[in-house]
Amino acid sequence: MNEYDINTQNTINHLKLNSFITPNQSELLKEIVKLRTELKQKDITICRADKNLGTVLINTSDYNDLVYLHLNDINTYKKVEPSSQFIQIGYTKLISILKKHKLYSNKDGTLSTISRSLLQLSNNKHLRIGAKFYLLIKMHKVPYLGRPIASSINTMTYHASKYLHNTLIPLVLKLPTICHNSTSFLLDVESRYFADNSFILCADVKSLYPSIPTEFGIKCVKTVLIDFIHLVPEDIDFICDLLTWVLTNNYIEFNEELYLQINGTAMGTPAAVVYAQIVLYFIERGFVGKNFYRRYIDDIFAIFSSISAAETFIQQFQSLCPSIKLESITIEKTGIFLDMKLALVNNHIISDLYQKPINKYQYLPPFSNHSSKLLHSIIVQEIRRIRLLCSTDTSFEEKLALYKHRLIARGYKNDQINNLFNNPPSRKSIIDTLSSKNRLKINKYKSARPLLIVKLPNLKTRINFSELFKLPDPIINLPIFKRCYKNPKIMVVNKNLSTVDRIINKPSKEIKKLMLNHKDNSIYETFELMDNPF
Repeated sequence: MNEYDINTQNTINHLKLNSFITPNQSELLKEIVKLRTELKQKDITICRADKNLGTVLINTSDYNDLVYLHLNDINTYKKVEPSSQFIQIGYTKLISILKKHKLYSNKDGTLSTISRSLLQLSNNKHLRIGAKFYLLIKMHKVPYLGRPIASSINTMTYHASKYLHNTLIPLVLKLPTICHNSTSFLLDVESRYFADNSFILCADVKSLYPSIPTEFGIKCVKTVLIDFIHLVPEDIDFICDLLTWVLTNNYIEFNEELYLQINGTAMGTPAAVVYAQIVLYFIERGFVGKNFYRRYIDDIFAIFSSISAAETFIQQFQSLCPSIKLESITIEKTGIFLDMKLALVNNHIISDLYQKPINKYQYLPPFSNHSSKLLHSIIVQEIRRIRLLCSTDTSFEEKLALYKHRLIARGYKNDQINNLFNNPPSRKSIIDTLSSKNRLKINKYKSARPLLIVKLPNLKTRINFSELFKLPDPIINLPIFKRCYKNPKIMVVNKNLSTVDRIINKPSKEIKKLMLNHKDNSIYETFELMDNPF
């Protein structure tokens, strides 16, 4: 539910039939209807607050004013007259991209799998011209503002953007500067030793998505793809062309008005996050050096040997692209990153749970429709999270007592949850368990040998299979082989690769392909190098 108008008492009667509305909320709605009747106010919009701060009631005119603060930005959006021609033109461009890269159709003239996927909404009745635009109200700001959100589901670029996300996410997982969550960060920093007089740098990237110029962003993605040998050159060109199409065909709908986004990352598109992650990696990679540096989307945490080193990094970071700037910069012995308050003490990082002052602690109430077993599991996992994030026992006991108090304030009974708070696990045991799981994951990845598929021609003579498994020099000496395919597994197949196609789940796995044709009489006709397809 993004927004809706309150019309009649029937709204309340309908909501009361659904278990998600509490008695207090029902009474509040009655008061709203009564107030609207008294003031003869019909233009009330109900929407969500930013930061999960609850529900906001706002005059529709005020809400619209906040929306147009964004949509009237001529550097980002251009108002256009609604027309189905935008869809026709957009799909025509997409088809031309597919044809350019010889991906549009199969040899028999039927649509290829990727064409069917990217064009599946072209004749669908649910196809929309633009993404639905709405706001989350920033009630913690003075004056309050709106955080723009767009839902691109059922737009013409949606499935292409999903394809880009699925293709690029394996690359993002490899980027060394990326932090995926608090747990991975703590496991990474827990045993590190930092030099005397080191300082913590914390910063945010200002308005990240709108600030990335499309041409610059495409260049960044192409460079990083090449550096990591994530795809073969022809696939990289296709990905960049498809990404350009998604970024330049992003239409936004609000109040039956249509806008084209003319700059920045496409609002609400599935590939937005991975795209922005890769762009920032391109910027930061040359300036990080040997310093400890992690970034969660647009939040940066780094440790530098001096204040001057941190300031030099800031200047270098902001010099590469004029529109991408840092804000909320702090260079101190402490810093806030994700849900942690971090400090440098005796050359090590200690952590504490950080909770914003605006946090309303809206935990699931005990009278929700969730099972008691699930509610208890959620509480236990939160206790484990608090224990992990609090380096000291004193801090943990304090935060645990506050958590229990807030649960009771939400309606839980002491005797219901007391046993859940008894004998919490030690921090060391949690770290050991997580570290063990992480090592198994890493070892599994390292032990997964790449697969080299050897496709043979139709053989009329017998071959010595012991010789077959000795790879020829042209293959071994390839830079891509040396970097990605050390000690590979080998599968021998005939010209029909249907068996291999069934084994390898290509849409969800990173696959690198290299086709080599030999002019000599070698039994090796073609090689396909595939990185960890299983």
